[in-house]
Amino acid sequence: MNVSKTRGGKTPKLKGDRFEVEVANYFRAQGADCERIRQGQGEIIDLIVVSPSSQINQSIVYYVQCRLRGNMTIAERDLLRRTAQRVGAIPILACKNSKNEIDILALSL
Repeated sequence: MNVSKTRGGKTPKLKGDRFEVEVANYFRAQGADCERIRQGQGEIIDLIVVSPSSQINQSIVYYVQCRLRGNMTIAERDLLRRTAQRVGAIPILACKNSKNEIDILALSL
């Protein structure tokens, strides 16, 4: 009997969910407010982060896409940039680096 491994199922989604929680906790530890966006699969925004600014009565808003390996297509990056730009948010890609640490990468507008 030939059994091949298939991708998909619940395991990748669970890993992705755990990573989103890890990234949210990272931002909270930095003093930011963070909300997970619970939407259908394929939505471009995983987290909305609001961080206090050094300016009085101002905040910085980040739209965050969490990808364990950091893989995003050009189309996905463009969609995240456009979506963030519409509301004045900063588009962010959160991923793990080779040391298994969280990397926060701002995507240029």
